[in-house]
Amino acid sequence: MSHDSQPQGALAAVNSPAAIAAYLDVPVATLADWRSRGGGPAFVKMGRLVRYTDAAVVEWVAANTFTRTDHKAG
Repeated sequence: MSHDSQPQGALAAVNSPAAIAAYLDVPVATLADWRSRGGGPAFVKMGRLVRYTDAAVVEWVAANTFTRTDHKAG
């Protein structure tokens, strides 16, 4: 994922499933499974292509960050 600051009004970077899988340290197939089950980061469909915005991935990671194992997402 790009970590460069962007000027106001600039478009957010979009990333391939392979790039996000590497960032999250999960197999690409896990992202596909999350998409089909309705979990994981929000994604963008461009025809047959699937892409993830930096903002969606950061938001998903933040929403799934816990301080105790008994806390639940959502």
